Amino acid sequence: MSGSLASFQESWERWTTRATSQLAPIKEKLKDTAAQVAGIAEIIEELRDDHKRLAVKTTWVTQVILDRVPPEGAADERVEAVIKELTKKVSEIDEFLRSRWKRDRWDIWTRMQKIRKHHEGLDALRLRSLEIHTVLLRDVVAGSLAHQGPSLIDIPPTPQAFCGREQVVESIIQLLLQDEACHVPLLGTGGIGKTSVALAAINDEQVKERYGRHIYFLSCDAVDSEEGLVNALAGFFSIPRDSNRRTALLTHLASLSRALLVLDNLETVAQSDRHRLRELFGRFDRVSSLSVVVTMRGTQAPEGLNWSELVPLRKLSLQAARQIWVKISKKTDDKLDELLERLDGLPLAIHLMALQGKDLDPSILLAAYEREAFNLVKAAGTGRSDSLEVSIRLSLDSRLMANHRDGRPLLSVLCLLPDGAHIESLPALMPSMERNVTATALVLLRCGLAYQDSGRIRVLSPIRDFILAQYPPKGTPLNDVAKHVMQLANRAYEYGEESSAEMIELLASEFGNINAVLLYVCQANVPGFALDIYLHATVSLAYFSRMTGYGDPVLLLMRNIAKLRGLTSSRGIATTAKKAIPRFFSRKKHGQGTLRRPGANSMFDNGDKRGLAACMLALGDILRMQDRYEEAAALLREAKAASDAIRNRFGAAQCACILSEILRMQDRYEEAAVLLKEARTAFDAIRNRLGAAQCAHSLGDIFGMQHQYEEAAALFMEARSVYDAIPDRLGAAQCSQSLGEILRMQDRYEEAAALLKEARETFNAIPNRLGAAQCARSLGDILGMQDRYEEAAMLLREARTVFDAIPDRLGAAECARSLADILRMQDRYEEAVVLLREARAVYDAIPSRLGAAQCACSLADILRMQHRYEEAAAVLMEARAAFDAIPDRLGAAQCSQSLGNILRMQHRYEDAAVLLMEARKAFDAIRNRLGAAQCAQSLGDILRTQDRYEEAAALLMEARAAFDAIPDRLSAAECAWSLGEILRMQDRYEEAAALLREARAVYDAIPDRRGAAQCAQSLGEILSMQYQ
Repeated sequence: MSGSLASFQESWERWTTRATSQLAPIKEKLKDTAAQVAGIAEIIEELRDDHKRLAVKTTWVTQVILDRVPPEGAADERVEAVIKELTKKVSEIDEFLRSRWKRDRWDIWTRMQKIRKHHEGLDALRLRSLEIHTVLLRDVVAGSLAHQGPSLIDIPPTPQAFCGREQVVESIIQLLLQDEACHVPLLGTGGIGKTSVALAAINDEQVKERYGRHIYFLSCDAVDSEEGLVNALAGFFSIPRDSNRRTALLTHLASLSRALLVLDNLETVAQSDRHRLRELFGRFDRVSSLSVVVTMRGTQAPEGLNWSELVPLRKLSLQAARQIWVKISKKTDDKLDELLERLDGLPLAIHLMALQGKDLDPSILLAAYEREAFNLVKAAGTGRSDSLEVSIRLSLDSRLMANHRDGRPLLSVLCLLPDGAHIESLPALMPSMERNVTATALVLLRCGLAYQDSGRIRVLSPIRDFILAQYPPKGTPLNDVAKHVMQLANRAYEYGEESSAEMIELLASEFGNINAVLLYVCQANVPGFALDIYLHATVSLAYFSRMTGYGDPVLLLMRNIAKLRGLTSSRGIATTAKKAIPRFFSRKKHGQGTLRRPGANSMFDNGDKRGLAACMLALGDILRMQDRYEEAAALLREAKAASDAIRNRFGAAQCACILSEILRMQDRYEEAAVLLKEARTAFDAIRNRLGAAQCAHSLGDIFGMQHQYEEAAALFMEARSVYDAIPDRLGAAQCSQSLGEILRMQDRYEEAAALLKEARETFNAIPNRLGAAQCARSLGDILGMQDRYEEAAMLLREARTVFDAIPDRLGAAECARSLADILRMQDRYEEAVVLLREARAVYDAIPSRLGAAQCACSLADILRMQHRYEEAAAVLMEARAAFDAIPDRLGAAQCSQSLGNILRMQHRYEDAAVLLMEARKAFDAIRNRLGAAQCAQSLGDILRTQDRYEEAAALLMEARAAFDAIPDRLSAAECAWSLGEILRMQDRYEEAAALLREARAVYDAIPDRRGAAQCAQSLGEILSMQYQ
């Protein structure tokens, strides 16, 4: 016999035994229903899990109703209605459980929805029977049913899927094991796991051994007064009803040598009968042998007892949530963590969703949750302790909430804010509630509907989903919060001013809230906001994200574009107030900036169409920043066409500039230059100096990529003069950065480093994370070229962390490639290959032909150093073809140089010399001193191996002088070693030894163990020759 059937039959026998006369007709019907339920209980073990839970719940709810409906006496209307509904529901469930099903995915989903509805119906019946029972329980004077009230039960076991609370459980255990009595409050929001923690503590073997059989657990769900609590406790201890039960109860408790009383879910009594409960607890406090554990919603324990200090329970960590999921569901996939993050660490929600996860994979549940949110979690609920909806409604319907009319409106508004709100900012957020908003927030905390985290009042995600679905914000409270976040968003245009740092800190912390409210206003069509005011805030938020790298407004912009397309297609051009709107003219991702503040022109002179173009431009530029070039280009072309159609020359020029950036990142330099020249002409025509300067700056970037350094530098200087005149610190700093990059490409490291450090300081002061990270990466590359590997790696890792946080995939990939080059120089080939493959994957995904080809070159250098010459040559040939196609003369020359070095290592000196001379000529043409010097060094080494010492020495000295000027210590040391070898072969031992010791000192300082070993070997040979 199953446990459910045995328990049900026990209740049924107890109910029939209590019947002292002929049953009323309606109660005869209850008897027939009970027989049907017994039949359901008999088949429980044959059912699958979710059906089994429904069957168990059916028997349990019927059992609860049996315990609460007396068999004797006539039934009133409420009892009659409950019994009729129970009969109908049991018949429906019986038919459902015995029906056949197809077991395909659609049928599983359909049956899950039916199971959810059956659970909801049973919950409603149980709650209605509770109302009837509470009325009967209050009739203590009549003495009819007090003995049937809530009773102490055997201690429930610790839940099987209990994780993440080990530390708090251990602290409670230690309190319970101390010599003196303790009073432990377990507080927090509904579903946070308070009861589970209490059960884990009192089921500890040490606690059981200490308190023995005097551990008493009382569920206070149906107790709503201090008197009801006393009666429940007195009834358990068999204290006569006609005595002073309160005094007798305290006397009995005091007579026990040691006792532990656990009062679970005490919040109803604590709120409705606070003063009398305080008196009762004050008397409990005087019982020195009595320890008390209380679980209740909220943040404040009842008065009267000297409570131990425990903070309210917090949400679970992702790791703990994952452990619970695995214990219940067993199914995992790559979307599990994302699904669990949506559940926000609320144990009850995680448990209920994991039950659904027995049938459906996390990826399917996540997609469903995006559509159905709270409904999916409540589908498995079966009662207060395992129904999230019931749990939330109990808090909403509490006396505290009933006494504060602003409670639900404030809660609804807070549910719009995923990151919560600073308590001190609530009056500014909700001016219509200014006089009592803080007090109302405290009520939400005390009811367990909200919690505090780092000075913010927040609501857990599953509760937010429920409140927004059932009690969405509206009216004045919604207007208050919407107006507040729009004002915050519009502060984005303080960027670059003295208040910039404070503004960035504020908007970065509030980005999620602003984005969520604007999304809600967009979707809900909230009245009271002019379209231009709302769109101004939307594009302002996008401007902030674009400039600082904080937040992701893509979904918000997409929703607005869809909405505006609908407006323009359905009613043509709308007339809206002329409101200043940001000119979303974006700063470049890899170079100077082009995104500017609003000017005098109104974006909405032509209504919705101009707003639509602005949103498309903003979204296109952000997608470009995310390396989603195809999507970005499509939107920007559409925005440009829309701007041309309404004769918005400024908007069209903006689009052309951003499109040119996409083309430049795709190495399509000629097409990019055409668009920039077109945009520059347009800016000149409308006398927009800033736009024209930004175009000049972008053209300089293109010249730099084509190694036309003089022309690039001239354009950068021209643009910087305009930035200085405006003034525009950010634009000027980006020009300094670009000039530093030009100097770096020319191997003028000291000058380049000075400019880059200056630019970095300005970026940090503004602040501009992206620009500062780009400067750090370039400075790291310079340090790497100067063989200062530890310093270089530190800067590159720092920059990579920022790029990852922004996120900027391309910047992070370039850092990874530079770090790989450092590892290669340190002979740490395996680690270098890992980073190169990681970077190559990003380049291929973006796509970036240049980046992928550069990775190939680095990989070929590693293969060459490992003497895998054939593989290295094949990779280099592929890379050179890519560089030629871009075209990129520097990359192609470097490939020829590397191929020449491979041939040299294979002793194919003539072929090697041809390639190296070809590469040297290319380096000279693009004024790359380092590449030309490296080729001269390699050619000198070839001549040295051919015993052409004079010619070799001339080339090596020339190369060494260039390396010293750059400076490049490692390459200069290699030249010194080669020259030392020539002198040794010429028996000029003293001169040779001096050069070799000099080279060895550099190798030791770098350090380069292989180079140092070569020097030691050569010096040993010299000593040997001198000895002979």
